[in-house]
Amino acid sequence: MYSGKGFSEWEIGDIDVIKHKGLYHLFHLIIPNHDYIAHAVSKDGITWKRVDNAIFVGQPGSWDDDMLWTMSVVPEGDGFRMYYTGLMMEHKGTLQRIGVATSKDLFVWEKFETEGFPIEPRPPFYEDLDENPRGWVSFRDPFIYRENSEEFMLICARANTGPISRRGVVAFAKRDGGEFKLKAPLLFPYAYDDVECPCLFKLDGYYYLLGSIREDVKVRYWYCAEMTGEYHSFHNDVLMPPGNYAARVVQDGNHILIYSFYVMGNSVDSPRVLPPPKELATNERGQLVLKSYYRWEKMKKG
Repeated sequence: MYSGKGFSEWEIGDIDVIKHKGLYHLFHLIIPNHDYIAHAVSKDGITWKRVDNAIFVGQPGSWDDDMLWTMSVVPEGDGFRMYYTGLMMEHKGTLQRIGVATSKDLFVWEKFETEGFPIEPRPPFYEDLDENPRGWVSFRDPFIYRENSEEFMLICARANTGPISRRGVVAFAKRDGGEFKLKAPLLFPYAYDDVECPCLFKLDGYYYLLGSIREDVKVRYWYCAEMTGEYHSFHNDVLMPPGNYAARVVQDGNHILIYSFYVMGNSVDSPRVLPPPKELATNERGQLVLKSYYRWEKMKKG
């Protein structure tokens, strides 16, 4: 298992994985400082080697000069984009925004502030810095989903209506004319304070939306026949049991893999590790099920 440990054994935070030219690339937060996004590579998706860090917090006065939070890395033209969460010292942790960095090779990254970035929450659908009963704004954990030449962004955010502790939603933005424009939430379960690290994929004719829930440290999921339609959940909507968190999916050929970090204890400072991935499949009812990673069979020795 990969831990990324340095001073402590719980430094690994939220993750994203992308496969390119036979190499798996892992990007993850460093807890608790959140001062850079780490990068590791693997040939098998199991054994990882740290390489140069991807990006660091910005210089004083820049929009991301305080902390960096969850990211989403996707191909873009002949290179790649990393959409990531940033916080500014001036706001003292009250506002989260989404920015972007670019790379030609996944190893060297450059931030830029064009095309409307950084993005921040605003009415009529979401809490913003002027209207939020908790005193701080959720707007983090971007995830990019593409379909039929269209591009969408999912974000952990909060609606500006409903009970204070039940406003957690999956915000939805569509790329239009080069900029992402906020739409109504893709998911509003009226059940959680936040729906963290959302991600979306299509499998066996249905769209599946994943979210990590702080209240019980579980990964839950919802489904729908249409990408923007009303999402529903099964009676048992838990995909991964307590301890697994910040799950993200990666397309690996014909396989859909799911990665998450795992908390090996009951406290916030328990050791955290990145276990090997599982595969996602569905049963006869359309429920998601976890399968063993296909590479284990290739590794078996007679």
